[in-house]
Amino acid sequence: MQTHGYLVSEIMAAIMRSHFMNETTNIFIGGHKFFRHSRSLVGNRIRWTCAKKHKFKCKASAVTIDGIVVSTTGLHSHS
Repeated sequence: MQTHGYLVSEIMAAIMRSHFMNETTNIFIGGHKFFRHSRSLVGNRIRWTCAKKHKFKCKASAVTIDGIVVSTTGLHSHS
């Protein structure tokens, strides 16, 4: 299965690596680093924003539920 061009298995592997290294404060999707922006009070929904949001005004973001990427929005404004 693919989500916005990324294989779910690749996304899950990146989340797992990040989880063990940083207690899920960041994830990597398609080679881009994302920081945890907010966590829902009910359930396990987390919103992530690109790590270069402020430096490059990048609008890329992602949402995970129970560690699975369910959506990504915006394009990265950097390489």
